[in-house]
Formats: sequence, structure tokens, C-alpha cells
Amino acid sequence: MLGRLRITVAEIEELRRAGRHNAALVSRQAAFERQIRDHCRRQPRGSMSDPVPAVSVAGLAAALSEAALVEFVQLDGTLYAVAVVDGRARLKRLAALDPVRDLVQHLAFALRRLARHQISDSNRAAAASVLRHAAGRLDAMLFGPFTRQLDGRALVVIPTGPLQSLPWSVLRSCAGRPLTVAPSAALWYAAQRRETQAPGRVAVASGPDLPGARAEAEAVAAIYGTTALLGAAATVHAVTEDLSRANLVHLAAHGHVRADNPLFSSLRLADGPLTVFDLERLERVASTLVFAACDSGRPVVASGDELLGFGASLLSLGAQQLVGSVVPVPDAETAPLMVAFHRQLAAGQHVAGALNHAQRQLAAEGGKATAAAAGFICIGAGMKAPATALAATRSPASGGQDPDGRYPAGRYPEVLAGYR
Repeated sequence: MLGRLRITVAEIEELRRAGRHNAALVSRQAAFERQIRDHCRRQPRGSMSDPVPAVSVAGLAAALSEAALVEFVQLDGTLYAVAVVDGRARLKRLAALDPVRDLVQHLAFALRRLARHQISDSNRAAAASVLRHAAGRLDAMLFGPFTRQLDGRALVVIPTGPLQSLPWSVLRSCAGRPLTVAPSAALWYAAQRRETQAPGRVAVASGPDLPGARAEAEAVAAIYGTTALLGAAATVHAVTEDLSRANLVHLAAHGHVRADNPLFSSLRLADGPLTVFDLERLERVASTLVFAACDSGRPVVASGDELLGFGASLLSLGAQQLVGSVVPVPDAETAPLMVAFHRQLAAGQHVAGALNHAQRQLAAEGGKATAAAAGFICIGAGMKAPATALAATRSPASGGQDPDGRYPAGRYPEVLAGYR
């Protein structure tokens, strides 16, 4: 049934590119999705529904070591936070929830505006001003009460409500440190303590209609001395095979979040969408995944603060960490960020540290580079380096890169419009 759905979605996409619409195909897509959803609801649930054991403050402190954890909680329209630092938990009342929600929306608006390929200097300056103002106010609200306790520490964040889609790296308290996000303290603890896989292979693939993504996949594959799945070879079957066999997977593709049906959130591959339903069928997933796609790290928040999307699903399936975006990201400008990130990984840096380094490197350029850098977050353990054969045996290959180690020489077109 998933295969028939992919064929239908591919036909709809082909018609859309031609400026045409077929109501019968859209109805068929809805019918297939309803049948898949109903079928899955009738199946016995495995690890996805197994409860994660609670963890004590002492257990968290041991796993955190020198890092700090801040969990945000909403109650009766007010935002609170619990910080765990050096084995001690501190509770603080922060702010009313509505102003926080508004500021998160302002941040997203500003980043979308900065990511545009055609924008006047005045509009760019206005968007940058909105970004600085909203980020400054949010930073003071969320981390002001913990400034002294968090100083110099890596950070684990457990968001709630509107904070689930926050691009954390734009906040001053987060920009200069490794940061990872998790659905809950217990899920972070489980991911952090999960046994690291033995050194293994790296898999790289790119979806269709994204020149920057293709160049990115080739450059990332060159860093690890492997071959990327490109064009017609990057099918759902081929990519899911890699997801279940590799230790590190990088996918660069169009991403789509389905607020109406979160488990059909997808990455577009050569033969159609790779959905959360496809992932749930796998018996094993790579320990570290990088989804360089729009909104690939943004969950849909259901009632009771339940999270539905790639991050929560992959952690429940056994992944240690996922890097994804919580906002739409520009195609061409995402590629240099990902290359810089993977060069850090290949050198042995842990995932949160590699992302932080790459974001600081690209954010200084301003404009679309800032938007691309800000959008990505690390979800899960974060403080673990992927176990790749490269990291265990040799230094990263040059991959045909410039001396500064960011841009593969001759790979990126000068002008590329569009989002992932």
C-alpha cells in the first residue's frame, strides 16, 4: 500500500510541476493514506509504544557529566523551567506563554524573510532587526534565570509547546555551545546511554529537483570516501536499506511536514515520499541521521504535548541522534553548512559540537547563510560521535574542497533559488 501511495504522490507532483491538478488522484492519495493509517492502528504495537523508564535526578546528573539540562513546562498559560546542573534541580517561573509563542513566530518569520533569494536591502535589514530583537527577548525569558548555572556548559533542552519549533542557535545563550534537543529527559537519557555501534559505513543520498542537494551529497560522500545515491538511484527502497545498515546516514531532499497527518510527514525521493510510516517498518535504524530538508526536525505537537514526526519516531526506533531543520531552509546555502558539519564529524567531533561549529562558521556571513545555519537542531543524545570506519581509521578526505574546508571547489552554482 505504501508503494501505491508513492506512485500516486509522484503522479500528483509531476502534474503540479506542469501546472495541472487532478482531483481524482488527490482523492486516491487520501484513500490510500486512510487505509494505511487504519491498518497500522490495528497492528500490535512494538517498541514505539513501549514506555521509556523514568530517570532520577542522580541518574541524569551522571549522564550529563559537565553538561546542563533545562526542561520547559507549561501550566495554566505560564512557562516554567527545571534546570539540572551538577546533580541539583532548580525550578523557575519564566513568563506567560502567549508572549513566548509570539516571539517564536517572529523568529520564524524573520528567518523565512532572510532566506528569500529576492529581497531588498531594506527588507533584509528589517528582518535582521526582528531576528535580533525577538532572539534577545526570548533568550532573557528562557535562560536569564539560569545564566550563572549554565555558564560554559554544553546544554540539553527539553522543549514544550511553541518551543518545539524554536531555532535555538539564534539565542545568545545557545549560540556558543553544543546544544541538543530531546522530547523528554528520559528519552535523552536512553539515547545517551544507548550502546554505540561498532564502526560502520556511511550512506549519503539526495532527492530530486534540488541542485544544491545533489552537490551537497557528492561533497559529503567524498569526505567519507563513499558514493552517494543520486537521481533515479535514490529510491525509497535503496535509502531505507541504507537506513537499516549504515551507522551514519545523510539525506538531502525536499521535506514536508503534515500537520493534518504527522506520520505521513516525508522526504521526497526519486520514486516518491519516504514517510514516518516507512521508518516504523524498519527493524534497525542508523545511530546518527542527518536530514538536510525543510522542517525535518520540526515535530507536530499533539494533545498532551505528544510529539509526532521524524525525531521522536527515530529515537524510539533506536537512533541516538538526528540533525534536522525546524524551519524552511534555502537549497544552495544549506550545502556549505552540511559540508562544514560533516568535516567536523569526520574529524571525531560529537554531533552537537560539530553542528555548533558549523553554525557559527556560516552565521557570520549573514543573509541566506544565517537562515540556513539557524534552522538546524540536533535531536537526541547529541554528545556522541558517530561510529564510522573513517573516524576509526583515518583523517577526512579533502573531497576536492577549498583550503578553508567549507565549499567543494566548483560544485555550487552561483545562483540557486528554492527551498528544501
